[in-house]
Amino acid sequence: MKGNKYHISRNQLGALITLSAVAIWGVWVIWLHMIRPLGIVYIDILFLSAMAPVYLILLPFYALRVRWSYISGIIVLSGLFLGLLKSLLDHSFFFSFSAYNLTTIVVLISAGACIYFSIRSYLESPPVNWIKSIVGVGVMLLISGVAIWQVSIHQMEIENLLLHY
Repeated sequence: MKGNKYHISRNQLGALITLSAVAIWGVWVIWLHMIRPLGIVYIDILFLSAMAPVYLILLPFYALRVRWSYISGIIVLSGLFLGLLKSLLDHSFFFSFSAYNLTTIVVLISAGACIYFSIRSYLESPPVNWIKSIVGVGVMLLISGVAIWQVSIHQMEIENLLLHY
């Protein structure tokens, strides 16, 4: 059955489920924070606002088990993972049971699991044309870069505004 193109492995299913969890979590936190502020630092919300759409874009590619999407997912999720670690260190993370700390830990675990499942899925997927892979990964990195660039521009505008007051 492994040769069947409709067969989905446990790693591919794990990658899809964990990416879905991270994407849905990102959208939920943004929505919840807009309704009732959670005490999340503004730059973290901006970072999440840039990353959540990228995960939503990756979801259909993960569902279709497109091989290059796993590479893109590994790169982008590594950015989330490192960004959350930096955020924890910047906020002098104490092991308390705040909503922020709890969700950060859950997403760190989910992102780490998704990176693991993405690597395993990539390794077990049949090879594809390297040009398609390069174009696919390049487009995802371009989308991610533009999203993060927009966030950094917005952050600089806020910092400049605060300096004038």
